Amino acid sequence: MAMVCAAAVLSTHAVHARALPASFSPPAGFIVEDKSSKTFDFFHEEIAYPEAGRTTRIDPEGKTWVLYMRLSTPNKTSDATDATMRAALKTGGWTILTPSGVLVAHKVAGGVNTWFSGTASSGDFRATIVEVGPAPHSLTLPAPAAVPETVGAGDDFPYLKSFPGSKLVKTVPQPTKAVNVAATGGRAQPGYR
Repeated sequence: MAMVCAAAVLSTHAVHARALPASFSPPAGFIVEDKSSKTFDFFHEEIAYPEAGRTTRIDPEGKTWVLYMRLSTPNKTSDATDATMRAALKTGGWTILTPSGVLVAHKVAGGVNTWFSGTASSGDFRATIVEVGPAPHSLTLPAPAAVPETVGAGDDFPYLKSFPGSKLVKTVPQPTKAVNVAATGGRAQPGYR
């Protein structure tokens, strides 16, 4: 198998948080800062919480909101901010999985499995919310040619398709770098490292 070594820089844009997940409503006085919050069609969040005397670690993936919420009136302590968020989530049907510290909560409603992870300060709350689901995009790539293709500066790779929602920013040839295309435990192909 032959490989061409070059770097392509693609740009994808996260959509700012204009619409929140149906399962979440910020408590009164918690203002989502649009410029500091993002929504991703597909992302993940590593979450840990205590369960039956051990730590359960999960990595849910799906549509993800990363939210920065400013408090209209700051609290005196982060504990007060945390307590307000915990109460709002519980009222909204969430199961609170951590007694203190990082707030981890889970909710299944209408067939949607949603995870919440967040931290409080006296004046803000930062949260990540994941609606578990499959990636909304898939990409099928054809095999590279038997002979390495020439890829010039600014050219797209002939055997790579653009990822949905991305655009080629630049291609940077790296002729002094190569890729080891040998199978694990195999020998490198002549002319490749």
